[in-house]
Amino acid sequence: MKRFIFLLMGAALLLTGCSGDSSEDKRSRIIAETMSTDKYNSNVTFQFEQTVDENSLTDAAKVLEARLGRALTGSVSGGTVNFGHSKTVNSADKTVQFYFNTDPRITENSLKIMAMCGLVELRKGDGADGQLVLNNQQVLSAAAEQTKDSASGESGWAVKLKFTESGRTAFEKATKELAEKQGTITVWLDGKAVVSPKVKEKISDGICMITGVNSEQEARELAAKLSSGYMKNKAELKEFSLDKNASSTFPDDPSEKVNEA
Repeated sequence: MKRFIFLLMGAALLLTGCSGDSSEDKRSRIIAETMSTDKYNSNVTFQFEQTVDENSLTDAAKVLEARLGRALTGSVSGGTVNFGHSKTVNSADKTVQFYFNTDPRITENSLKIMAMCGLVELRKGDGADGQLVLNNQQVLSAAAEQTKDSASGESGWAVKLKFTESGRTAFEKATKELAEKQGTITVWLDGKAVVSPKVKEKISDGICMITGVNSEQEARELAAKLSSGYMKNKAELKEFSLDKNASSTFPDDPSEKVNEA
């Protein structure tokens, strides 16, 4: 089975700040799924710009919820993740807050990564205006995976992307075309070029690997974001509190925590 390998070369994961205070005379519409929070040991609040409308805020909250769930359970599926938590969406303050029982792998950095838009694009060539091959809609799953260099024997971590059938077809067609002229295909993450490798052969199995990830934690954080959809409105990490004495919440088999949508 042939797999396309992407090398992650210092991709800049940027968090763009947001500003704006809620108006005191504007009524707050608060959507709370679970009001009881005393059974949870950690919380996080994400702040959005004041220009974000209620529908967009609700959509963003769903993406954040999926990212947090995947980070806590180790899920790699694109399905719905079940995990104990309380979610509050405040349309006046433009905030989304979660209470949950944390895992040692959840860090300030992983929360900042969750706040990113997470737009993934594969484009022909090395320019931002290159022809689009596929994007988040064609990513079926993303998973952290341990790798071993066949030459040196050294172990490392990577993120394995698996595409939907339409994504597999598009990827196969693009790699066949580019291989004939030794062209390049570039992976873009939130408008930043991650890597632009030359294509040497047609890839038909709909799987590619992003390698060169620094650690297991970084691989899991990136995979959780890539498998949770695109969030069109940027956010910032407003505040958080994590229980430093928390034990791991990862199941032996992450798929046990997943209900396919």
